[in-house]
Amino acid sequence: MTEDSTISQIIEDAVKRLKDQEEAVLKKDKELQTQQDEVTRRSTELEQLQSGLKEREDALRARETNIEQGEESLKARESAALDRESKLDEKISGLNDREERASAMQKGAETKESEYIEKLAEVSRHMTEVADKRRAVLDQEEQMKTSEDNLARLMDEVTSRRDALIARERALVDENESLRTDREKLAEDARKLMRRQEDMLTMPTAPSEGGKAVAPVRPGAGEDEVACPNCNTIISRDAVMCYACGHKLKETEEPASEEAATESEDEIPCPSCKTMISKDAVMCYACGVSVEEATEKAAAAGEPPSAPAPKEEKKPQIFVKKIVKRQAP
Repeated sequence: MTEDSTISQIIEDAVKRLKDQEEAVLKKDKELQTQQDEVTRRSTELEQLQSGLKEREDALRARETNIEQGEESLKARESAALDRESKLDEKISGLNDREERASAMQKGAETKESEYIEKLAEVSRHMTEVADKRRAVLDQEEQMKTSEDNLARLMDEVTSRRDALIARERALVDENESLRTDREKLAEDARKLMRRQEDMLTMPTAPSEGGKAVAPVRPGAGEDEVACPNCNTIISRDAVMCYACGHKLKETEEPASEEAATESEDEIPCPSCKTMISKDAVMCYACGVSVEEATEKAAAAGEPPSAPAPKEEKKPQIFVKKIVKRQAP
């Protein structure tokens, strides 16, 4: 029983396995059927695709022919375009050459124009320099003219002052000569007086009435001698003044002093160096300063205007030799 049960069990197990295998086969058949259907579908699709590809291939071949025809036409056009391009290149090269020549000519014209402009500027600058130099020369000529006028005026002033100085020196020489002659005459008169006094002292005195002494008798005056009208002293006939009392016998004129006074009235001191110059002088001959500018500067500085120097009265010099009378012992 046990064996039957085991066999039956084995059979059942085998049946089950078979059923399972059959089911698996059926599944596989179904899968194969589905795969076959899929393959058939794919084959139909492939056929459709092949037919579409053939159509596309035919269309592509037609297009290729059309493209080839188009390429040929394009090649023809390209060759024509290349010909045109070569012609255009030649024209462009010619235009470039012309443009280069034109630019070179324009540059040359511009350089010439710039050179002309520079030359015109230089000419205008030279003209302005010439005008400035001409104005400077005119100014210098004007200054030289004024300087010459001032110099001529100064020369006239110097000449006039020189003549005045010469006249003064001549007057001083004449005055010194006259003073020298007067001095010699006074010395001669003094010597004569000394001799007379010595003679008078040696002479005997005459007795007077009443016991008083009488003055010695004065000898008579000579031909070249006169008596002083003030003190009755015997002096020379050509004497200017009495050597004893100082009485002035002749009124001598002093033209040199009068001329100096007249000149001092026409002169003023220089505001800078205080040298006496003419009233009409423009420039000081000593320091060379302009009188008008120096006067304006002195007025601006608050200094009083320079007044002419006060005139001093010239007193005649009196050369008198003092004579000491010797008293009798």
